[in-house]
Amino acid sequence: RKALGWARVTDSKPCAFCAMLASRGPVYSKRGGRFRAHGHCGCSLEPVYDRDQPWPGRAEEFRQQWEDAVGTKSGAEARLAFRQAFEGRDSN
Repeated sequence: RKALGWARVTDSKPCAFCAMLASRGPVYSKRGGRFRAHGHCGCSLEPVYDRDQPWPGRAEEFRQQWEDAVGTKSGAEARLAFRQAFEGRDSN
């Protein structure tokens, strides 16, 4: 009840989609964070109680990857840039 938000926590080898969602940090409500996992997804939710608490799992790493890959892009272009960077492909 006292959680500021819930963060998506991935397994050790997430797909780009799960990593992107984890990069958002503790933005989910417990109710809104319920999700139907896709095939081979090992994600879960974890509460965050303090703004100064590090994000759980690899969320902060994924947030930095998002910022590095996306820059000023938005929408589908941003998601594609992140996926390509996450998968180690050139975005050009």
